[in-house]
Amino acid sequence: MAKEKKPMKGVFQKNGYWYASINGQQIYADRGSKGFEIAKAAKEKDNVKKYEQREISTGLKVKRYDLKTFKAMCNWYMTRPSIQNQKSYKRKISIAAHLLKFFGGRSVGNVSADHIEDYRESRLNEGAVNTTIDLEVGTMRAMYNMACKRKKIPPDFMPGEFLQVKEKKSTQARLRCRISKAFETCR
Repeated sequence: MAKEKKPMKGVFQKNGYWYASINGQQIYADRGSKGFEIAKAAKEKDNVKKYEQREISTGLKVKRYDLKTFKAMCNWYMTRPSIQNQKSYKRKISIAAHLLKFFGGRSVGNVSADHIEDYRESRLNEGAVNTTIDLEVGTMRAMYNMACKRKKIPPDFMPGEFLQVKEKKSTQARLRCRISKAFETCR
């Protein structure tokens, strides 16, 4: 004799097929006992999801995020196919190495504008140029933005400001600089 199926609210049989009622829609599962198990599992999953949403909205439960450390976020970012297909991927590898050296073990939510400023000073002491550091900070911003958009980190974890020093010379100043260098080499 077949196993007796206990009726469950939101799981029903129609014309020999099992369905689960999820968000007011009838979701087809399958026929027979396999269909009943699939429909039951789908309904239970929906109930758990609703319960968790209620807990989160009332503040009883904190939503867990995937990326906890800066190193994990950096590794996640660098393994994205959209990043690996970029022409500048090799450059981003060296940028990630510099960022990991400074921020590696730090929690993702523990990076602030002050830490970025300390990073800038540290890199200047190592002999890096402002343009290079701006590129590194820009890559860091891209990491945070992508992780936030993909819901890997909450928006609260974003540093308040990504400090960059944009040194722009006018075209005339660049031309004067090139001309003076050319005259110096001729002497």
